[in-house]
Amino acid sequence: MFSAFFVVGCNQNDADRTTTTTGATTQSTNPSIDLGGDPNDTTIDHITDARCAREIACNNVGANKKWSDTTACRRDIRQSTRGDYRASECHVVEANKLRSCIDAIKNEKCDDVFDMTRVVACRKANICKD
Repeated sequence: MFSAFFVVGCNQNDADRTTTTTGATTQSTNPSIDLGGDPNDTTIDHITDARCAREIACNNVGANKKWSDTTACRRDIRQSTRGDYRASECHVVEANKLRSCIDAIKNEKCDDVFDMTRVVACRKANICKD
């Protein structure tokens, strides 16, 4: 039997904030996601966690599945996500928009093949601001 548990850090601060870290800036009027550290790597981690949690819930991780284990899922999804959200491609990460993306991933039906380009809330143009 295979099981996994993911923890996604949250910050329940109600104040507006702007943080600059390693050239990337985060802005949010409702920072429900903690983008501490490198905002771009943290964004990639949040999306990777949400997508792998969805794949586990949809029974796509395990023996004879698309991914053999959680490590394989995280490696593949992180690699595919990294291209759009690295600092050179995504200068400002908007935490409230990232939260919308994570919620959209959680609400994707299992009978749909997951495609980030189809999930409007997760498009780079919706999360990143130049």
